[in-house]
Formats: sequence, structure tokens, C-alpha cells
Amino acid sequence: MDPTLLTSVKDIYTLIGLIIMSIVYLISMFYKLKQDKKQSKELTETFNTQTKELVVRVEMQNEKIVKRLEELHAEKNNMDLQASMDAINIINTKSMLKIMDGIKIIMEENNVEDDMRQPILFEKVRSVVETQSNEDLLILGRMYYKGVKLSHYIIESDKIELINTISRKINLMKNKREYTDIMDYIRNKYSHTIQSIHIQLGSK
Repeated sequence: MDPTLLTSVKDIYTLIGLIIMSIVYLISMFYKLKQDKKQSKELTETFNTQTKELVVRVEMQNEKIVKRLEELHAEKNNMDLQASMDAINIINTKSMLKIMDGIKIIMEENNVEDDMRQPILFEKVRSVVETQSNEDLLILGRMYYKGVKLSHYIIESDKIELINTISRKINLMKNKREYTDIMDYIRNKYSHTIQSIHIQLGSK
């Protein structure tokens, strides 16, 4: 396949057509090389060399195809500033509410006053937060602003801080059934995250 063709492809369907043509070409090339090999044993070395060269060309072509697919995907899902901010608002608010609900269930369905259960509670908190964080990364990874995935703005250290702070607050609470402080912390944390991402988007 002519490498210049890839840059001229404007949609995924055309690219798929080129890929199919490329596969047919490669099959015919391998068949021809095998036929040449059968005709004479002296051509074995030539066959091996040509095969290696063909494999190299295929690998290079595959890299170009994958890159072009990513570019087309990014162009299709590339959003303007307002749409990007709205997506950040919706996804983070969804996660905030789900995490708050998950922590509420942990507090109400577990004996949080038992200090021996602190490691178990920590794992439960971690599971709730990581589930939502992974979901956010999956969704935002499909959306782009100026060619950059929105998942780029999700910071791993924020997730770790959220897990550790919630767990610490649970352990330090005097009245384990009064967990409004934890809910306030989660709301404030996500509010700050949304505001921070908006600032980063606005500065691009």
C-alpha cells in the first residue's frame, strides 16, 4: 500500500477498504514467493530474505494503519470547549454521586466501629472509588478536545488521595453513624477536580 494513501483517507470505511486490498496483496505476494521456492531449492535463501522484508513492510504498514485509525477516531469524537466542559461535569458528577452512595452503603452495612475491620473497610472504599475511576477513564478516553483525550486530565494521585482520605476519616470518626463530613469532603473534592480541569481546558 502506498503510504501516501493513508494520509488521504477521510473516513474509516475507506480505510477498511484499503486494508482489505492490502490483505489481498499480501496473500498474493506470499503465494508467489512460495511458488518461486518450489521451483528451485536455490531460491530458498532469496525466499527467506524476501519474506523477512515483506514482514517488515507489513509491520510498518500496520503501524501506519493503527495511527490513522486513531486519528480518524479522534477527529470523529473531537469536541469543542463547551461540550468538553459539559462532559467533564457530567462524568465527574455521576462518579461523585455513585461514590457517595457506595460509602453510605459501607457505613450502614458494616461494623465500622470495629478497629480490627479497618483493612477490610479500606479495601471496600478502594473498590468503590477505583470502579468509578476506571469507568471515567473508559468513557473520557473516547472523547477528545483539540486532539487530546479528556481522560488525560484524570490524575491518578487524586484517586489515591480520595481513597486514603475517606478511609482515614472513617477510622477517626467518633460517631461512626454521622458521616456527613465524609460526604462534604467527596463533594468538595469533585468540585475542585471539575474546576481544575475546566481551567486546563480553557488554557489550551
